[in-house]
Amino acid sequence: MQPIRHDVGGDVFHPSFLATARDAFLRGDFAACLRALDDVASSEPVEQREATLLRARTFLRTGRFLEAVALLAPALASFVTVDEACTARMLHGTAVARTPDDPANVERGRELLEDVAKAAQSLGAHRAIRAEIAYMLAFVHWMKRDDAALCDRR
Repeated sequence: MQPIRHDVGGDVFHPSFLATARDAFLRGDFAACLRALDDVASSEPVEQREATLLRARTFLRTGRFLEAVALLAPALASFVTVDEACTARMLHGTAVARTPDDPANVERGRELLEDVAKAAQSLGAHRAIRAEIAYMLAFVHWMKRDDAALCDRR
C-alpha cells in the first residue's frame, strides 16, 4: 500500500496519485486510472517506475498494445529490482505478442516471455510475478495455436 502524503497546504491527508490510479484500475475505470497517472508530478524514481508499469497494464487491458510497446521498450533498462524488471519485461513481451501488425509478433512475444520466465526463476522473482509470467506465456501459446488453427481453416 502506498503511504498517504500530507497536503502541504492544509491539514487534510490525500492518497498519492498511485493509490488513486491503482484504485481506478482495480475498479475497471481505466480512463480515470490514466488521468491519475497523467497528473503525476513526482520526481521519485520508484513512483515513476510504478506509474510506468500501471500505465502499461492499463494499455494492455484496453487493447492499446502498440502504446504499451512504445512506453516500455525504451524504459526496460530503468527498472532496478528483480520484481520490477521481470514485471516490465513480462508486460512488454505480452504487448509485443498482442500487437496486430505482424503475425510474427506472437512468436517474438513468446520468445521474450520465455526469456523473462527463465530469468524470473533464476533470479528469485516473487512467486506471484512468476505465476503471472506463466499465465501470460500460456495465453501466448494459446494465441499461437489459435492462429495456426485459423490459418488451417482458410
